Amino acid sequence: HVLWNMRGFIALVSGGKDSIFSIMECVAHEYKLEAVVNLSPTLEGSYPVEIDSYMYQSVASEGVRLIAEALQVPLYQFPISGKPHCQSLQYEESADDEVEDLFQALSKVKSDFPSVHFVSSGAILSDYQRIRVEHVASRLRLQPLAFLWQVPTDNLIRAMLAASLDAIIVKIASFGLEPKRHLGAHLSDVVSNLRDLSQPPWSLNICGEGGEYESFTLDCPLFRRRIQIRSPPRVVCHSEDESYPVAYLHLTRLELEDKPTESLRTSTADMLSIEGVDPFSEEPKLLRPFLSPIDRLRDLRHQLTLEIRNDRTRFQRNSQCVPLSNPRTNVPTTKVESKFQTFGNGAFWVTTICVGIEKSVNGNDLKVLGSLTKQVTQVAISELQSQLGHANLQTDCVIHNLVVLNQPLSFEVFNAFNEAYVAEFGLPWETAPRDDRKPRSYSRMFPPTRACVSVNRLLGPGGQCFESLTSVAMSLTVVLHPSPSNQPAALTGLCRGLHVRSLSHWAPANIGPYSQALSFTRLGSSTESEHIDDTAEWTFYSGQIGLIPETMTLPQFDGPCVEDGGDEDFQWNRSLRTQCLLVIRHCHRTLKAMSCAVWSDLAVGICYGTSSSALRCARQTFHDAVCDLWYDSHASEKKHTVPFPKGNCLVQCLCESHIAWLLVSDLPKQASVEWQFVTRSPSCLQVDRPPVRRDSYDALTGSGASLIFCPVDYSPRHCDLNVIPVVGILDQSDAAVGLYL
Repeated sequence: HVLWNMRGFIALVSGGKDSIFSIMECVAHEYKLEAVVNLSPTLEGSYPVEIDSYMYQSVASEGVRLIAEALQVPLYQFPISGKPHCQSLQYEESADDEVEDLFQALSKVKSDFPSVHFVSSGAILSDYQRIRVEHVASRLRLQPLAFLWQVPTDNLIRAMLAASLDAIIVKIASFGLEPKRHLGAHLSDVVSNLRDLSQPPWSLNICGEGGEYESFTLDCPLFRRRIQIRSPPRVVCHSEDESYPVAYLHLTRLELEDKPTESLRTSTADMLSIEGVDPFSEEPKLLRPFLSPIDRLRDLRHQLTLEIRNDRTRFQRNSQCVPLSNPRTNVPTTKVESKFQTFGNGAFWVTTICVGIEKSVNGNDLKVLGSLTKQVTQVAISELQSQLGHANLQTDCVIHNLVVLNQPLSFEVFNAFNEAYVAEFGLPWETAPRDDRKPRSYSRMFPPTRACVSVNRLLGPGGQCFESLTSVAMSLTVVLHPSPSNQPAALTGLCRGLHVRSLSHWAPANIGPYSQALSFTRLGSSTESEHIDDTAEWTFYSGQIGLIPETMTLPQFDGPCVEDGGDEDFQWNRSLRTQCLLVIRHCHRTLKAMSCAVWSDLAVGICYGTSSSALRCARQTFHDAVCDLWYDSHASEKKHTVPFPKGNCLVQCLCESHIAWLLVSDLPKQASVEWQFVTRSPSCLQVDRPPVRRDSYDALTGSGASLIFCPVDYSPRHCDLNVIPVVGILDQSDAAVGLYL
């Protein structure tokens, strides 16, 4: 577990603007720099050999020593001895890979600084780089920091210059960049030209994220002394092609010189006080490059509105958007066991397990409660393994877990649950050593997606009622994606995943054994009833709660939040409203990371709330963001209709047709609201009936529902269907909810 009160961090430094600005962001967020690490190539004479690497910047590494001195921290500089053997997006360990050089370097620093728990990188858009840093950090139990991740590059370079970061261009490799004009130029002097080249018809990334250029930092407010170039750098031309020249600099003579002490900004308060001129503003305008997590929440509703509206405009402009491709799997011909239901033309199987253990007299003691939670999790997983074994399947085909515990999700309970859960569903370096009598033939690339809630009463398979006061129980609903015997299992490569473990401004990091999203493409014949293409991409998302992503804590505010001119209908508790806005933003960003269609491919959504008021606030927030903004409808009484392609019939608002609104007892971190989604491309709006139906349990039975959510009081005592317990359904006293996938 991350020790949040121990904020020392190690910085991965290339010398470029991104890694240095990342350090500044970390200091602004109350982290303390302890050391910098640099991976550099071998020397040829006095200069490092320039290498083409997606992982490391090698140019100007001769100047990194002075950066460490300017920061007044130790430098750990290691040679790059490995090669990029694993060039796929997901990294698999290889003894001679260049990524293992980073592992060895960080291992050394970690041994010298055992109290350090964080490592920063300057990753902005490169999944390739971020995944490898996170892989190494996770193996060393370090929490990655990536505060530049997914920040719009125009905004980022503005912030860098406003923060008085002085960097020069030391390598060019792009159309439009010229050795004489750009090599050695200060970023502040050529940023207008770079911005012009980033506009259509050109396509240069203004931050150089496509490898267009690389930089070296001479000064920033954190440097105690600035770096001066005392003699002209040596220019090396790789390619003299007039259209795409490739050239870089060898920095021949660098020295540190003193600078005015009043220009130093070395504390969190110093960073947050910085104001600089916006380089892109026509009129002189001050810009604050660093904001505290709370300041970032100001005007959150307006920020979210702009973000969704801009993304919708981009999607409409590129209506032929094609999702990233997944490895395709045929629908398995395996006979479906009686304990499983299917959807997606048989591509996905579902089963539900419910187990419980009686409490002892001291069962409410937190330590005992944690122990019982761990036991019941192990029993549930053992039962699942037994069911999978009868179908000749393993847990690597489990792609989503919906966990319902009958205990409040306190730290002790959730920690004990995760300890047992990670042993079966975590990644190899997260699991404790175990007797693996069933060796996997392929290594797992992703953990399953997951949602976890608490409902204080569960119903066992024999009709027994597991009350929270007298027992510890778990309902585990599992979605499987079986694959033919001659293909690897779903989690070992036949999927596309989102598994971001770095703390950032983007969305909450994965600090548990789950992925944010997993996407699968299945091949199967269309049916007359489904009216879908032969190829469908399904994406399953983990539950999201309204955490502040920089701190992984829930927002805490006093008083009401009054919006829309003080309309009484919009008076919510400010903390609740902020949670609801944050969680929709998190979901929007994770959906966008998987497909530019974002909300257009929505198949079904589930919103869990711990009170009716929380669910109503969540519903209003979703309606404003998705129904009104994304689908651009502003009918009266905040309702709108979405046309289904078949015929001219209209269905209800998406809040009615595509979302299940469920009351539960507790949520992780005691959040008020949790969301999870499933998307499908082609769009699920191309079906004849809405995917969510509210009715009595008896009416839903036999209707073809993939899942049924039902309050325990109205659940059948014996049931072969996948019935998931809830406390209640929003605004429905005796109804259940069926999902049709």
